[in-house]
Amino acid sequence: MSVRNQANGAEPLRVSDVFRRTASKWRVTADRAKSMPVPRRAEPEPPTDGLAAATAAAPGADPFLPSEYTGLLLQSLQHLPDLPVDARAAEIGIGSGVVLASLALRGIARLRGVDSHPGAIRATTALLERMGLADRAALSLGSVWEKLDGERFDLVVANLPQYPSEQPADPGRVTSWSTGGPDGRRIMDPFLTGLGAHLRPGGVALITHSTIIGLARTRAILAAQGLGCTAVLASQVLLSPGKAALLPAASWARTDQPGLREVGPYRFIEAQVLRIAAL
Repeated sequence: MSVRNQANGAEPLRVSDVFRRTASKWRVTADRAKSMPVPRRAEPEPPTDGLAAATAAAPGADPFLPSEYTGLLLQSLQHLPDLPVDARAAEIGIGSGVVLASLALRGIARLRGVDSHPGAIRATTALLERMGLADRAALSLGSVWEKLDGERFDLVVANLPQYPSEQPADPGRVTSWSTGGPDGRRIMDPFLTGLGAHLRPGGVALITHSTIIGLARTRAILAAQGLGCTAVLASQVLLSPGKAALLPAASWARTDQPGLREVGPYRFIEAQVLRIAAL
């Protein structure tokens, strides 16, 4: 079968020739397409913010999820004496905001909360607003006593990072979660050193304290300010394998290492709540 070009009287073209030429053009086009670089979608930059990094590492996780230490601190509130009607209370390291909210539920209407992480301020604000307690607390972004200069309180509570490590062990947490420096006291010591200057006469403090960081040193810092401490609660807390691995092997080999217990493959650390008051 042939097709004649009637416009110029050219020789007729066979249909097979047309198909052959078209197929040749398609092959050239396909070969060119194969040789062209394929554009790639830009990979997202890794998050640099601690909260964003934690959320990316464990989608759906709560970076400020209350821990066993938080539970101990909440339970210790039962040991509080009756506070004055105009009592002022502060929490250093508010995290999720559950402790501050619990103090508000006890009727304390003058609360201060401080945390060094913006995400903790947002989480606590959201919790207090959801519970209708936002008017009872003033929150500040800062480190330890930085934003509380000259302020004194009837009650101070704190659940501070104090695990002796520089590396975070839980990908679902913010990078500062439980990392207390090589000896676990990077934040604890500045807190204890400034505590006396922020307690009203008769004021008390309730803090979580891991015995692995050394109770004798804590007592010495407090005694220099005329303060003493007693343990009102204690519990053995199971360590995750990742967290346990951050401690040097020598720590587990020592029989005199305070606060550590090894039972077969399981490792525990002793957590206490200390009640601090004037001697």
